[in-house]
Amino acid sequence: MSLGSTDSSSAGLAPVGRIRDLLGDAIDYAGMRLVWVGLVTMVATVAEAAGLLLLLPLLSALGIAGDGMGWMERFELAPDLVSLEGALAIYVIIMILAAAVVTRRNLLFTRLRQGFVDHQRTRLHAAILRMDARAQMRHRRTDLLHVLGADVSRTGEGVLFLLRMAGAMVQVPVLLGISIALSWQATLVGLALAVVTALLLRPLDRYALEVSRAMGPAGARMMGSADEDLVSFLTVKSLGIEHERIAHFEAAVADIRERQLAWERGMALMRAARLALSAIAVAIVVWSSVNLLEVPLAEAIVVIIALARVLPLLGRTFETRRTLMLATPAHAALRQLLAIAEAAEEPPAAARDVTAAAHPAAVTLDDVRLHWRSDTKAGLDGASLDIPAGRLVAIIGPSGAGKTSLALVLTGLLAPDGGRVAVDGQWLDAPAMRAWRRNTVLMAQDPVLFHDSIAENLRKAVPDADEARMRLALQRADADFVHDLPDGLETVVGERGTRLSGGERQRVALARSLLLSPRLLVLDEPTAALDPAGEARILATLRGLTATTTVVTITHRPAVAREADHVVVMSQGRCIGSGAWAELDAATLDYINTLGI
Repeated sequence: MSLGSTDSSSAGLAPVGRIRDLLGDAIDYAGMRLVWVGLVTMVATVAEAAGLLLLLPLLSALGIAGDGMGWMERFELAPDLVSLEGALAIYVIIMILAAAVVTRRNLLFTRLRQGFVDHQRTRLHAAILRMDARAQMRHRRTDLLHVLGADVSRTGEGVLFLLRMAGAMVQVPVLLGISIALSWQATLVGLALAVVTALLLRPLDRYALEVSRAMGPAGARMMGSADEDLVSFLTVKSLGIEHERIAHFEAAVADIRERQLAWERGMALMRAARLALSAIAVAIVVWSSVNLLEVPLAEAIVVIIALARVLPLLGRTFETRRTLMLATPAHAALRQLLAIAEAAEEPPAAARDVTAAAHPAAVTLDDVRLHWRSDTKAGLDGASLDIPAGRLVAIIGPSGAGKTSLALVLTGLLAPDGGRVAVDGQWLDAPAMRAWRRNTVLMAQDPVLFHDSIAENLRKAVPDADEARMRLALQRADADFVHDLPDGLETVVGERGTRLSGGERQRVALARSLLLSPRLLVLDEPTAALDPAGEARILATLRGLTATTTVVTITHRPAVAREADHVVVMSQGRCIGSGAWAELDAATLDYINTLGI
């Protein structure tokens, strides 16, 4: 399933609706902290305004024409405070205070932004892990990672932008009020020139917007290419297509580089143009104020300084489209995935586990149907079979026969779309299926070990397992090689266990499974990476487990199928035969022969 992207052309709410959603989520997260931010912003604004007002007596004291003393007297300030020394001291104190408060406000903005990002990211991550397995597997991994990474980060930038805009809504009226009080005519001239400057810069702004908007999908393509290469590393090596994949990634990197350089060129040109136009505007305001409007030079200078603070704040409104064109689609993609993930959350496990017992489980499927998607062939299409308790069971069949789907249903990882599942004769509903999972373990053909020590990987199953218990599990799984490693149980296995061989990973993963003492253990090709001697040892281990555990193996290995107590033959999502090998009918054996087993 394709998720929403940061491309502004993606379907969804109108921009106003998306901004409202982003603002609403930010307010819901921040809560009363926004009141504190507002108070700090007001203090910073008052301090900045006081500093501007003090410039008038300072400029007058320096001999620059103006009515600085008269302005101070309007506020009934004592004359001894408007001497050059006194005004300088007050100005320095106020500006230090303003700088401290502004720094505090900016830190609050950053903390709110990062807290919002962390909240959304951890919430989404948790929702993905709580999804029904079938729903989660419908999404490409790179899509999920892109939303968790880039899209959530862009959402945070949008929140920071909105916080700054809210601060500007407090600052701008105060600073404009000072400027208008000194000279409303000069203020109008300055604002008019600011509008002209913005209009002249609009083509450059639009160019930067288009370039930055395309960088998100380009980054996703690059990360998707890298992820694909790392996951398919051995396939790439085997096919000898390293140069092709390197070229593919280099092209993706070059695409991002060119887009980044184009954006930087556009921004550099825009900054240079804004600087030049601003200088021209300042000169026009000062000249017209002094020569045409007869505004004292000191007051004209303060008007310029006030406008110099106001105009960048107003200028951000012209950047709203560019910023929000990146942030709001990213936020929409985040909300879309979060809604999908939360809607697909598994039902809670039943309060009482009706499948809890101390003996191996017998599992029955009655007319079970399972579809991965509505538009695909059924994984299970009316499968009915019995898994006898305390037996070594082999499931065989060609690719696409439904073996993996069957394993997921047997272990409670997926609830069927139709039909019934029973454990020890007890039919299970969805909550009971979820509870049944606690009594099962599914070990994949390529089992995952976490980037940690072997001991910590084993403790993923039983957190309080001591060394003696771990050693026993390793021994039962024919994984005594661990004790010969330089660091023994403390050996770090690397990402996904890549520092171990395939067979070593399987044996450590089997030991981890055995620590749980499951009632049902399902293994996908447990001996695929082992030599005949290792396979024989593992089969002996699995057979030894049947006193406490029903063991089911998905296999294409003749030795495993023939050594099993019970064989289940799958074809096109159905069981076409089952029983002990010697009891299978001629038609089923003929079918098995076509599989090469």
